[in-house]
Amino acid sequence: MTFYLKKLSFFLLAAAMSLCLFGCSTPSMPEAEKSAGHMWRIGVCHSDSSEYGDIIMEGFSQAMANELPEDSVTFTREYISNEKSGAAIASDFVDADSDLILTVGTPALKGAAITTQDIPIITTDVIDIQSAVNITDLNWNMRTGRNITGITGMPNIADQLALILEVTPGIKTLAIVYGKNDLYSIEQSRIMQEYLSEAGIEAVMYQLTDISKKKITAICNNCDAIFIPAGCTMGDDIRRITRVASEKNIPTIGGDVNIGKNTLVCLCPDYYSIGYNAGKQAAQILGHGKNPGKISVEFFTATGIKLYNRSFAKKMGLTFPKSFHLYDQEALNNVFSDR
Repeated sequence: MTFYLKKLSFFLLAAAMSLCLFGCSTPSMPEAEKSAGHMWRIGVCHSDSSEYGDIIMEGFSQAMANELPEDSVTFTREYISNEKSGAAIASDFVDADSDLILTVGTPALKGAAITTQDIPIITTDVIDIQSAVNITDLNWNMRTGRNITGITGMPNIADQLALILEVTPGIKTLAIVYGKNDLYSIEQSRIMQEYLSEAGIEAVMYQLTDISKKKITAICNNCDAIFIPAGCTMGDDIRRITRVASEKNIPTIGGDVNIGKNTLVCLCPDYYSIGYNAGKQAAQILGHGKNPGKISVEFFTATGIKLYNRSFAKKMGLTFPKSFHLYDQEALNNVFSDR
């Protein structure tokens, strides 16, 4: 989507010049550029072509429209593919003299981060920004100290626990399962264990290499529900886990919306709000000259959308209240459009 900056009238320009002649202080660079009719160019790199990236983009665009002068921003969007890497896309944005890069997903952030240390980068939908941009400080204060900030994709564990408790009232033991290479799952699992301990619920960790029916059945026999953290890479094995669990009437809870395609329930983040908050950060950088390295990476705080899968719910004889939405993309788009 492309926006164009309205030209200021000659009268307003003349008036502004006259005020400066009479001792008005010189405006900051962003303000000066706006007065001169500056058009900001933003390059957007998507790690894939998911519809959630489109929703992030809608929120981001709206924030730009609200926070910056009307029609003052143009967007160029590209998607990582087998033919073009994130670094190659970011290089194109650098060559085009982009004023800012918005990234969606980890591959897009990594590509942009290694390509430019100068152009501001706003990142979204990345669970572990610290690792993605190679920040090794154990006491990281959520500021990158370089040209990057954004909204972390780390899910709200407290909200996920609330979902678990709602779906499995009286739960005493939660199985947390993830694959052998799921590094992102470890930190989430640690935080979830702390919350569970406070709630008097036992957590049992399973780093799975064996996804056989026998193994899944053994897990189900020792828990009241199964939680699969965000970013888990077990792929189609997640559906196998849920299929066996549903036969044992064990609810499965997905840590993110992609995993949620194959679990009984999940929380879908409010991607529009994520994009909007990222857009406000971008406006601070472009419109007010803020240093991205000094802007804290934010956690998204908007309440997620509770989703359930009809096929698994039917198999388990479960019904869900109106606060839950069917995991259906068209229905989900309607939820986002109403927000």
